Amino acid sequence: VGTKAGTIVGAIAKAKAKSYDGDVTVLVGVSTDGTITGVQIVECTDTLGNLITTPDFAQQFVGKKVDATLEVGMGITAVTGATRSSTGATRLVKATADALVTALAGGGL
Repeated sequence: VGTKAGTIVGAIAKAKAKSYDGDVTVLVGVSTDGTITGVQIVECTDTLGNLITTPDFAQQFVGKKVDATLEVGMGITAVTGATRSSTGATRLVKATADALVTALAGGGL
């Protein structure tokens, strides 16, 4: 949880899920207004998953609202050669960001 002058301004979470033929782990940060403030693809053990761990892929999410459509082909570009890994990571980023916004709105942090 991030605070400013004692007020919560955002939160960060690490999440892991099954992807194409391995696992993907992400760090996602969101602000209280539902904006994604940062994403890092920490690890992807898919066959070609290392291709999505570049900052360029993760940077696509920054500045987007969590309630926006976050899907490969709709505002998110897959990494060439790692489309399924890109899709898995995108779904995990969206799910993690949604969970953070819900927790921030309900004060459950």
